[in-house]
Amino acid sequence: MGRLDEDGFLWITGRKKDIIITSGGKNITPSNIENLLCQHPLIEQALVHGDKRNYLTALIGISPENVRAWASREGIQDDAYEQLLEAAALIKEVQRIVGQVNRQLARYETVKRFAILPRLLEVEKGELTPTLKIRRRIVETRYQDLLDSLYHE
Repeated sequence: MGRLDEDGFLWITGRKKDIIITSGGKNITPSNIENLLCQHPLIEQALVHGDKRNYLTALIGISPENVRAWASREGIQDDAYEQLLEAAALIKEVQRIVGQVNRQLARYETVKRFAILPRLLEVEKGELTPTLKIRRRIVETRYQDLLDSLYHE
């Protein structure tokens, strides 16, 4: 998948096999949304999900280094990564980031719900390629219960 810019240059924007088709029939390139989410220093990894679903959700991997610096600025003393991932203040901050990204997107492209991953995805566990690209199908299978929970109230 690609686009031409105003100068006639071709920009590769994603892979056709990674296109999400929502239950409403909208075609969405998740990599565009994932890249926007990962521009924030707290978010190191993002996987947008929603094929054949009513809306998009995301799995978010938080940067261990940057979350500690953020916690320190916020006056949060506990610097254990696992505890920080569950902190209400962090969840609120990620919600703010997702909201900022959503404002840049068409309504049908917005991420309605998200979950923070308990750890970063790893090459050694088969979740990332050697070039650190997310192996979408493997991660979606591994976190199927978590993804399904984002579609139930």
